[in-house]
Amino acid sequence: VFALRAGFVPGANDVLGVYDGVAFTVEEAEATLKLVNMLDEQTLDYDLGLNSRAVASIVDAQPVGTVDGLSRLYYVGRSALSTLKDAALQGTTQQD
Repeated sequence: VFALRAGFVPGANDVLGVYDGVAFTVEEAEATLKLVNMLDEQTLDYDLGLNSRAVASIVDAQPVGTVDGLSRLYYVGRSALSTLKDAALQGTTQQD
């Protein structure tokens, strides 16, 4: 409670961090992780067009707990993070 009252807990629109050059607010990170953890291999590969090695890393790691953890996966870099963030924010996947 003290941390919240003192302003130490980030809000939804506060920047959580920058991962491989992609900035995420708290809200964007939560949406991206939710998406990443519900999508299957086919959706990640064919619908979102991620590199197949990134797809394999994500599927093997599910459930992914943090954006930092996601960014550290094999072949998940700027391009994949941007694609996943955009898809989470736009809700353009078939599984929404």
